[in-house]
Amino acid sequence: MKNLNNTLKTRKKLTSKAVSVALAGGLALCATGFANAHDTVEHIKENAQETSQEAKIIFSNGWKEGKMEAAFLFNEHLNNFTIDSEVDKNTAILRGEVNSDIQKDLAREVALSIEGIDRVDNRLEIVPESKDKSEPKEQSEFISAIEDATISARLKMKMIVNDNLSGFAIDVDTEDNVVTLKGEVRSEAQKALAEVIAKNDESVESVRNELRVVHS
Repeated sequence: MKNLNNTLKTRKKLTSKAVSVALAGGLALCATGFANAHDTVEHIKENAQETSQEAKIIFSNGWKEGKMEAAFLFNEHLNNFTIDSEVDKNTAILRGEVNSDIQKDLAREVALSIEGIDRVDNRLEIVPESKDKSEPKEQSEFISAIEDATISARLKMKMIVNDNLSGFAIDVDTEDNVVTLKGEVRSEAQKALAEVIAKNDESVESVRNELRVVHS
């Protein structure tokens, strides 16, 4: 009987010790799990922040590239079709061909004029223009159309803001720098004023005044 009691006491001690060990191990695993979970959440946050930052940089670069392309397009001394531009944060990278050192320097200055561009990596190659080399017809027509549309928009705005004209009733159409005015005005004076506004634009070669005078 004494041996049996000793055996039971020993088993109770072992069982109590096993429970303690198991509990300690469980707590340790829980602590490890919480730590890993915290690390995972922090990792996700860091990745999200990095992704958001990358997206902002990509958007900013694209915005600057677009503004630069437009600036090259509307510069009459540069051929936008032979210049490739790329933006990396605050640096503009220029590739392609120009006809002279002056055009290469001009392209650099145009790039630097874009807000957010502090440095230009100018890789443009100078290829002197051949005397026999003519501008592609499609390219010439496209540039001419852009110039005409710009003239029309500029004149239309001048007529709209002029208090002595009903600019919204005047149609302005430009083709090869020749402006045609159509629509209605209330007097001969308004008709003459619209024509003078068009003729005063330095890009306009001539004006066809087809405005009709309608007395109210």
